[in-house]
Amino acid sequence: MKRGIPVKILLAATTLLAVSACAASNNSTSEPWSVVAPPEQRQRVILAGFDCGDNCYLHYRALGEPDGELQTALCTVGPCSAWFEEQAMGAEFIARRATVTLGIGKQYDGGGNVMSEDFPAITSLEIDPVE
Repeated sequence: MKRGIPVKILLAATTLLAVSACAASNNSTSEPWSVVAPPEQRQRVILAGFDCGDNCYLHYRALGEPDGELQTALCTVGPCSAWFEEQAMGAEFIARRATVTLGIGKQYDGGGNVMSEDFPAITSLEIDPVE
């Protein structure tokens, strides 16, 4: 009978540690772009620009809000790959409608060091055909 007590205590302690670890990792922050950000989400946007430095960024506004806040996100997918090669987005893409999938990505400095692990990132870009 005494043999079972240490096993029960060990089991209870292990369970308590597991529950504590889960609670600690479930940080409920209100920041929209963080390690605990919601899963990727699709959004309709109007393309506003593109620029590259140590990273490449796509600038856009939410569709239906032409005067809304300009948003910026890392972009290395789809057409952004070609724009990276040219270091510019063609003028024909400005003010075009598109669907982006938003997630989070790593932002690097010129030396290849991670500056941010949870920077807004476009994980998919589908540009609407010209109307």
